Amino acid sequence: MSAEQAEIIGDKVISLFPLVRRKLLPRRDEHSHVPTHNLWYAVLGILMHSGVLPMSDLGGKLGISKPHMTALVDEMVDEGLVKRQPDKEDRRIINTIITKKGCAFLQNSRKMLKENIKKTLSSLSSSDVELLSNSLENIRKVLLKLDEK
Repeated sequence: MSAEQAEIIGDKVISLFPLVRRKLLPRRDEHSHVPTHNLWYAVLGILMHSGVLPMSDLGGKLGISKPHMTALVDEMVDEGLVKRQPDKEDRRIINTIITKKGCAFLQNSRKMLKENIKKTLSSLSSSDVELLSNSLENIRKVLLKLDEK
């Protein structure tokens, strides 16, 4: 890939984030029941997929410093979404585990997000919905190839 292609792709990817947030994610306001803790959602998603993880590994996956990760996990422990557990092999390691409440929070969040997307996209024609669906599937397929290399 040329530097020019990389620059163009980079610009397109970066421009998608605010567009997706603005067009597809629920609006945040004081009356909304939609979770506004994006990092909580990310942590819970990783734990749901990976199972038990040391806080340092979790922070590494999210690109979050150890002090920030500790504060984030403290908040989530206080809310009952995750719990800490000393590692059985190495007492210096503190593992993070998703709780039943954390699983329910994540499932609720996903359900509300899907409902919001469905409502938002309902104004599109069926051909636009199909185009969007196919485009997202193609993006997913290409990005998954990055794991293969």
